[in-house]
Formats: sequence, C-alpha cells, structure tokens
Amino acid sequence: PVDDINTLMRHPAVFDNIRKPRHTIVLCHGLYGFDFSRPFFGIEIHYWAAVLDILRKKIGADVIVRGVPGTGSIASRAKALHEFLLSDEAGVRGQKVNFVGHSMGGLDARYLISHLRPKPEEYIPVSVTCISTPHRGSPFMDWCNANVGIGREYVEECIRDGDSSTAKKTAPNSSSPSSSSFKSLSALEFVTPLTRALSSFTGSFSSYMLSVLDQPAYAMLSTRYMSKVFNPSTPDMPNVSYFSIAARTRKIPLWHPLWLPKVILDAAAEARTAGSERDGSADALGNAENQGNDGLVSVQSAKWGTFLGVVEDADHWDLRGGGGPR
Repeated sequence: PVDDINTLMRHPAVFDNIRKPRHTIVLCHGLYGFDFSRPFFGIEIHYWAAVLDILRKKIGADVIVRGVPGTGSIASRAKALHEFLLSDEAGVRGQKVNFVGHSMGGLDARYLISHLRPKPEEYIPVSVTCISTPHRGSPFMDWCNANVGIGREYVEECIRDGDSSTAKKTAPNSSSPSSSSFKSLSALEFVTPLTRALSSFTGSFSSYMLSVLDQPAYAMLSTRYMSKVFNPSTPDMPNVSYFSIAARTRKIPLWHPLWLPKVILDAAAEARTAGSERDGSADALGNAENQGNDGLVSVQSAKWGTFLGVVEDADHWDLRGGGGPR
C-alpha cells in the first residue's frame, strides 16, 4: 500500500534518529476502555499495551493516559478527561497537547475540543488523531438498538426532542428502530437464532440485563445518533488539526469476540441496511479503496479530517497495540 499511514510506518526516519515529540500526547481509550487494571496478583493490564511502551520507552514522549467511564456518554467521558487535564497531576497547564483517540476515544476528544473549549491558560489542543473512530457510527450498534433493545430509547429521545437546535431540525425525517431497514437485517439467517434467544427472556431477568447493557455509549455509537445529533452539533475547531486512520480485515475467526459484529457489518453493507447507508459502508461497495471494516467500524465511518489511510489486515482492537500483562 502507498497511502500515507503505510508509507509512514515503513519510513526509515521512524526508526533512525528518533526525536521526542514537542508536545504531550493524551491517549483516549474506547468503549469498555481503561488506563490500566490489576485483575490479580499485582499484574497490570494496560489498554494501550505496546503502543504505550513504544511511545514512552522508545520515543521518550510525554504521554498521559487517563481512564474515563467505560460505557458512559461522550459528554461525561470528555468532561472527566477535561477535568483531569486541568489538575496539577496532569501537568499540562498552559501547554499544547496532541490527542490520540482509539474508537470512541476519538469522539470524546472531538467533543472536548468543540464543546468544553479549554482556555489557553488551561491547555491548548493542537491536534486530534482518530484511530478506527466511528465518526458515522456503526451498523452493529444499530443492530443492537433494534434487536436487543439497548440504546433504543435514548436514540429516540435525542432525535425526537433534540439535545440541540441542529438535532431538532433534522429529526422529523428520521426513521424508527422498527423500520424496514432494521427488519431486513434481523431476518438474515445468521441473526435469527440470536434474536430469538434474546427475545425469549422475560420478567425481572430481562429487565436486569437491559439495565446492565443499556448504557449511553451503545446509543451514541449508532449511525442514527452520530448522523442526526452528534456530528451536526460538534463542528471541528479551526485552530485544531484533525487526522484519522482506519483498519480493515477480510475475515475474523469464529472464536473471536468481534466475529458477530464483523458478520453483521458485512451483511449490512451488502444489503444496504441497518445503518450502512449512513456510515458509508454501502456506498463504498465496489470501490476497493474505501471498502471494508475492522469488525466494528467501516473504513468510511473512520474517515475524518485529513485521512492518513488504512492499516491492512488489522481488526478494531489490533490498533491499540499488541502485548500482554505487565
């Protein structure tokens, strides 16, 4: 591949005469993310794994990693990060910072810059690099909204009532989760057994499962929320540079946690259903350069600002960097 990201990853300057970046890098984790955890015996598991090792130990960069609510709303996650960056512990007061967000973390950074607008005396965002960020949502989340029920009420409330004047203007033409586009996908052979099993739950157990699963993040990562609420109300700031990187893989093994999302995204693109018309994956069919997904986010959905290219044969989680417990 000859696009920017693949050229950069193989450029000799990356490996020779490594220079420390001028500004602090703020790493923003995705859905279910964390900074690090100690599950047992003091062993640490880091979300950013080898990426963090390379940035700190090989490049010598000043890096901030801060955990935010794993399944919280974009606003709550961005506010938590913003408040930490204002603290003395962060040590960036009055300094320029570069945000690097994986998946939902890229949306947190965009929201922080556009809505919270840090003052120059606090800290100065100069760039946002989004890695496999669902800027136009993910059809898998649309499928979850329709077939499992998670996020459905939140999406409907935001589009119906509007969290902003922009959302109010675009809401009347929105379709409900029970529209034909969802029905056509849920009727596919591979989805039916799972849908039937989920719909069989009744009573208190079903209510409990939905209370656990129905978090704001699931609604906000849908294509409907991103296209009708978030993007219209979250413009790019003129003094900040925006970059994006996508990933794609042709196959994911059956035992991989991303197998089902991958199957749903591929089927949605082929059938032009369940949000694929909004995240851009349906329009990309027939164009090898823009086609494909990483198991959760399509190449088209990941594009924002200056698009640096596609990391080939990588799934959604690969871009956090490989590595095991520390």
